[in-house]
Amino acid sequence: MGRLFKRSLKIYVYPERDPVTGHVQNWDSAQLPPPWQHLHPLLVELGRVVPIRPFDESYLAIQTPEVLALIEKDDPSWERMVPPKVAEIIKADRLFRRRA
Repeated sequence: MGRLFKRSLKIYVYPERDPVTGHVQNWDSAQLPPPWQHLHPLLVELGRVVPIRPFDESYLAIQTPEVLALIEKDDPSWERMVPPKVAEIIKADRLFRRRA
């Protein structure tokens, strides 16, 4: 938490689908548990949290662990699971690859 206030760190938040209700949850509708609920309006006011808008609802079913596993296995199918710009950055910087 210290880094969040010490530096000009921003958190970009992509919506997610609630697995129980199926409703799309975004930062505006997020309910933080006590005592963290007080941070929600503060982070927004300070500009530390930036909700990503607009968003592609088709990406909400994608699970991060699944994508990471495919990247680590050098399976190119992961590229269809993320936005093209994200795939481009991951490939260019060789992110999330196991070190040899």
